[in-house]
Amino acid sequence: MNGHDFWADKNKAQALVRELQDMKAEAESGGPHAKYDKGDAIMTIFSGAGGDDAEDFSAMLYRMYQRYVAVMVWIESHP
Repeated sequence: MNGHDFWADKNKAQALVRELQDMKAEAESGGPHAKYDKGDAIMTIFSGAGGDDAEDFSAMLYRMYQRYVAVMVWIESHP
């Protein structure tokens, strides 16, 4: 916005400033998908057919998410 040619085309500059303001307002309000962020989430980790390495990675990934859930003070449940 501080470039010497930004304000050369006044209409284009105003449109960009308006777009920036709209994006900021959307980000502050939680974005277009905010209504879905209030719900629960179900996550499944599959090892697939990768053998021991895939199982090890799945276990590491699971522990990583367990720690993240604990830090965020969310509730974790197992079926």
